[in-house]
Amino acid sequence: MGMSIYNNLTAMSALHENNRNEKSLAKMLKRAASGMKINSAGDDASGYAISEKMRIKLRALEQNDRNVKNGASMLRTASGAVQEQTNLLKTIKQKVIDASNDTNTDQDREVIQKEIDHCYSQMADIVYDTEFNGKKYCWVTQWQRWLAAGKY
Repeated sequence: MGMSIYNNLTAMSALHENNRNEKSLAKMLKRAASGMKINSAGDDASGYAISEKMRIKLRALEQNDRNVKNGASMLRTASGAVQEQTNLLKTIKQKVIDASNDTNTDQDREVIQKEIDHCYSQMADIVYDTEFNGKKYCWVTQWQRWLAAGKY
């Protein structure tokens, strides 16, 4: 059962901005494709000024679109890391339930404990290695403190 985020305000805001930018970009492109060709201010000074403003706005909208897409990619990366952590926690829960079964010997419980320790190690690896664009997510230091204190 996968984890879903239904009310992620950041993602919803990014999607809204992306849609707004795409509509604005389409509107600007439609205006630019009207068939009028202005090469310099000598052709039509006011038209050239308007054309340059539109080009600047178009470049800004394109950059906004790239920024929104980068933000969405970053959120997907973080979501994937959180989902993997959730799956490992579910595995740990199942191992704990298995270990509490009276049919297990002490040796069986030691093996189960090693598997649980391995899951915690995998969780730490996810935290240490999860990054976007070469930057690690901010919660790494908190995890380092938590793991160093042996609170797992």
